[in-house]
Amino acid sequence: AYTAGGRLIVARGSDLGMPGIPAGEGSPIHALVSAGRAELLAADHADGSIALWSTDGDALRQVSVQSWPAGPRAISLSLDGEYLALAYPNDATDEAPFVLVARTADGALVRRIDGARAIALGPDGISCAVGGDWGVAWLTQIEED
Repeated sequence: AYTAGGRLIVARGSDLGMPGIPAGEGSPIHALVSAGRAELLAADHADGSIALWSTDGDALRQVSVQSWPAGPRAISLSLDGEYLALAYPNDATDEAPFVLVARTADGALVRRIDGARAIALGPDGISCAVGGDWGVAWLTQIEED
Protein backbone atom coordinates (compact mmCIF):
# COMPACT_ATOMS: atom_id res chain seq x y z
CA ALA A 1 0.00 0.00 0.00
CA TYR A 2 1.15 3.55 -0.59
CA THR A 3 0.99 6.07 2.24
CA ALA A 4 -0.49 9.54 1.81
CA GLY A 5 3.11 10.76 1.52
CA GLY A 6 3.87 8.34 -1.33
CA ARG A 7 5.96 5.71 0.53
CA LEU A 8 5.44 2.06 -0.41
CA ILE A 9 4.73 -0.12 2.65
CA VAL A 10 4.55 -3.91 2.31
CA ALA A 11 3.37 -6.75 4.54
CA ARG A 12 5.46 -9.88 5.16
CA GLY A 13 4.04 -12.36 7.63
CA SER A 14 2.73 -10.25 10.50
CA ASP A 15 5.01 -7.22 9.97
CA LEU A 16 4.88 -4.03 7.92
CA GLY A 17 7.77 -2.07 6.49
CA MET A 18 9.72 -1.09 3.44
CA PRO A 19 10.16 -3.66 0.64
CA GLY A 20 12.65 -6.37 1.63
CA ILE A 21 11.69 -6.62 5.31
CA PRO A 22 11.91 -10.09 6.89
CA ALA A 23 8.67 -11.94 7.57
CA GLY A 24 7.35 -11.36 11.07
CA GLU A 25 6.11 -14.02 13.47
CA GLY A 26 2.46 -14.02 14.47
CA SER A 27 -0.85 -13.86 12.66
CA PRO A 28 -0.15 -13.20 8.96
CA ILE A 29 -1.54 -10.12 7.23
CA HIS A 30 -4.07 -10.94 4.49
CA ALA A 31 -4.77 -7.40 3.30
CA LEU A 32 -3.23 -3.95 3.68
CA VAL A 33 -5.07 -0.74 2.81
CA SER A 34 -4.24 2.97 2.98
CA ALA A 35 -6.48 5.87 3.93
CA GLY A 36 -5.34 7.86 0.90
CA ARG A 37 -5.21 11.38 2.33
CA ALA A 38 -4.45 10.47 5.97
CA GLU A 39 -1.25 8.85 7.24
CA LEU A 40 -3.05 5.66 8.30
CA LEU A 41 -2.87 2.01 7.21
CA ALA A 42 -5.12 -0.92 8.18
CA ALA A 43 -3.68 -4.45 8.23
CA ASP A 44 -6.18 -7.34 8.18
CA HIS A 45 -4.75 -10.36 10.04
CA ALA A 46 -5.70 -14.04 9.68
CA ASP A 47 -6.82 -14.19 13.34
CA GLY A 48 -9.61 -11.64 12.67
CA SER A 49 -7.82 -8.65 14.17
CA ILE A 50 -7.21 -5.42 12.30
CA ALA A 51 -4.18 -3.36 13.25
CA LEU A 52 -4.17 0.36 12.52
CA TRP A 53 -0.77 1.92 11.83
CA SER A 54 0.26 5.57 11.72
CA THR A 55 2.63 6.39 8.86
CA ASP A 56 3.14 9.97 10.04
CA GLY A 57 6.88 10.58 10.43
CA ASP A 58 9.84 8.35 9.59
CA ALA A 59 8.75 5.21 11.46
CA LEU A 60 5.59 3.11 11.36
CA ARG A 61 3.71 3.14 14.66
CA GLN A 62 0.91 0.75 15.58
CA VAL A 63 -1.91 2.84 17.06
CA SER A 64 -4.53 0.17 17.83
CA VAL A 65 -5.64 -3.40 17.30
CA GLN A 66 -9.36 -4.05 16.93
CA SER A 67 -11.15 -7.41 17.01
CA TRP A 68 -13.87 -8.08 14.46
CA PRO A 69 -15.70 -11.21 13.29
CA ALA A 70 -13.26 -13.42 11.38
CA GLY A 71 -14.03 -14.82 7.96
CA PRO A 72 -13.64 -13.87 4.34
CA ARG A 73 -13.99 -10.11 4.15
CA ALA A 74 -12.83 -6.99 2.37
CA ILE A 75 -11.60 -3.94 4.28
CA SER A 76 -11.21 -0.28 3.39
CA LEU A 77 -10.49 3.04 5.05
CA SER A 78 -12.14 6.36 4.30
CA LEU A 79 -9.84 8.85 2.55
CA ASP A 80 -9.58 10.93 5.74
CA GLY A 81 -8.87 7.85 7.91
CA GLU A 82 -11.91 8.45 10.13
CA TYR A 83 -13.75 5.22 9.23
CA LEU A 84 -12.95 1.54 8.70
CA ALA A 85 -15.34 -0.52 6.57
CA LEU A 86 -15.58 -4.32 6.56
CA ALA A 87 -17.64 -6.25 4.03
CA TYR A 88 -18.55 -9.90 4.70
CA PRO A 89 -20.04 -11.31 1.47
CA ASN A 90 -20.32 -14.80 3.06
CA ASP A 91 -20.50 -16.51 -0.32
CA ALA A 92 -18.99 -19.72 1.10
CA THR A 93 -21.22 -19.91 4.19
CA ASP A 94 -24.91 -20.06 5.03
CA GLU A 95 -24.66 -16.79 6.97
CA ALA A 96 -26.32 -13.75 5.40
CA PRO A 97 -23.91 -11.08 4.10
CA PHE A 98 -23.35 -7.87 6.03
CA VAL A 99 -21.22 -4.72 6.14
CA LEU A 100 -19.79 -2.98 9.22
CA VAL A 101 -18.53 0.60 9.53
CA ALA A 102 -16.55 1.71 12.58
CA ARG A 103 -14.69 4.81 13.72
CA THR A 104 -10.93 4.30 13.64
CA ALA A 105 -10.34 6.57 16.64
CA ASP A 106 -12.12 4.32 19.14
CA GLY A 107 -13.32 1.23 17.21
CA ALA A 108 -16.97 2.10 17.87
CA LEU A 109 -19.41 0.44 15.46
CA VAL A 110 -21.43 3.18 13.77
CA ARG A 111 -23.40 1.18 11.20
CA ARG A 112 -24.26 -2.41 10.34
CA ILE A 113 -25.99 -3.06 7.03
CA ASP A 114 -27.46 -6.54 6.76
CA GLY A 115 -27.76 -8.00 3.27
CA ALA A 116 -24.93 -5.86 1.86
CA ARG A 117 -21.98 -7.63 0.22
CA ALA A 118 -19.78 -4.66 -0.68
CA ILE A 119 -19.11 -1.10 0.45
CA ALA A 120 -17.30 1.91 -0.99
CA LEU A 121 -16.66 4.86 1.30
CA GLY A 122 -17.30 8.22 -0.35
CA PRO A 123 -14.59 10.83 -0.96
CA ASP A 124 -16.42 13.34 1.26
CA GLY A 125 -15.85 11.23 4.39
CA ILE A 126 -19.54 11.05 5.34
CA SER A 127 -21.20 8.98 2.62
CA CYS A 128 -20.90 5.47 1.21
CA ALA A 129 -22.29 3.17 -1.44
CA VAL A 130 -23.34 -0.36 -0.48
CA GLY A 131 -24.29 -3.23 -2.72
CA GLY A 132 -26.15 -6.46 -2.18
CA ASP A 133 -28.34 -8.93 -4.04
CA TRP A 134 -31.02 -6.20 -3.96
CA GLY A 135 -28.91 -3.68 -5.90
CA VAL A 136 -26.86 -0.63 -4.90
CA ALA A 137 -27.75 2.17 -2.48
CA TRP A 138 -25.97 5.48 -1.79
CA LEU A 139 -26.08 6.49 1.87
CA THR A 140 -25.54 10.18 2.52
CA GLN A 141 -24.58 9.56 6.15
CA ILE A 142 -22.20 6.83 7.30
CA GLU A 143 -23.27 7.26 10.91
CA GLU A 144 -26.91 6.78 11.77
CA ASP A 145 -28.80 9.80 13.12
